[in-house]
Amino acid sequence: MSFDQSFTLSSAALMNGKLLVLAIVLTLVGIAVYEFVLVGGVSLEGIARFANGDLGPT
Repeated sequence: MSFDQSFTLSSAALMNGKLLVLAIVLTLVGIAVYEFVLVGGVSLEGIARFANGDLGPT
């Protein structure tokens, strides 16, 4: 394997890793936003309930 091939493979793996991390972060953000909406929107009460772990529907 030449240097060029190994460099291309490692950069592709790095790009896949970045995309994977991005996908995970976006998923977590999406879940957090969904939970906030579920507990009554992004209000002080909703944030307080979210912080207290009360995620059931209102």
